[in-house]
Amino acid sequence: MASAQVTGVTSRTYRLPIAPAVGPRGRRGPTVTSQYLIATTVDSSDGGSGQGFSWAVRAGAAGGPGHGRRGLPPGRRGRPGGAGGGLGPAVVAPARGGRGVTTLAMAAIDIGLWDLRARAAGLGLADLLGKAA
Repeated sequence: MASAQVTGVTSRTYRLPIAPAVGPRGRRGPTVTSQYLIATTVDSSDGGSGQGFSWAVRAGAAGGPGHGRRGLPPGRRGRPGGAGGGLGPAVVAPARGGRGVTTLAMAAIDIGLWDLRARAAGLGLADLLGKAA
């Protein structure tokens, strides 16, 4: 993927219902009835694509994909991933002023960029990153 460019980022949010947690003595935990999966595809000019995901428990997660794309610095589209393959610490660490759902959405994009790099190298993501035995 050395000369390939990022041509698109597509994200979808899925609401996954969950049963409330029951603690000791039958006490119920916080009333969280669902969590959200943020699934992202990053496409490149050479026809490759990478998949990334993240999740959130808060209701604002439905807006996560838009927050993640807005959190990217201007001109990010068309540029390859950071030196390591992802967004790079200069982008992810401050998350462009965002916290919570913005950071989670950007994590899905970052994982998608790493997956794109791994696929371009003919490797699984765990192999690219160095899986433990």
